[in-house]
Amino acid sequence: MSHIIDSGHRKYEQSYSFYTTKGVSRLLADLPKIKIRAYERGETAAIDICLDLQKAIQLAKLTPKQKEAIRHLYVYDRGIVEAAELLDIDYSTLSRTRKTALKKIAKVYKRWRYLE
Repeated sequence: MSHIIDSGHRKYEQSYSFYTTKGVSRLLADLPKIKIRAYERGETAAIDICLDLQKAIQLAKLTPKQKEAIRHLYVYDRGIVEAAELLDIDYSTLSRTRKTALKKIAKVYKRWRYLE
């Protein structure tokens, strides 16, 4: 799915598959760039994406472990091995926790029928 907004000379265009773990992962990985576009440049499409993602995460009802996994991997931009060491868990456990969290977030977007 694409989120395209054209406001005069500014255009925001990026494709994310909001219904898949891979697409949600890509969205989370791009979040720092999206936040710059949203809050420093005032691009409304980017603001919408940030707010919608925040709400999707809230509605996904992630467990504390899933929230920590998302925080370490995407907010702090740590690799899976480093994040697993910091969380004192096996990296395969962290990988499964991450994937489950991403599935929950993707289900929220699907329930919303996001951008259809």
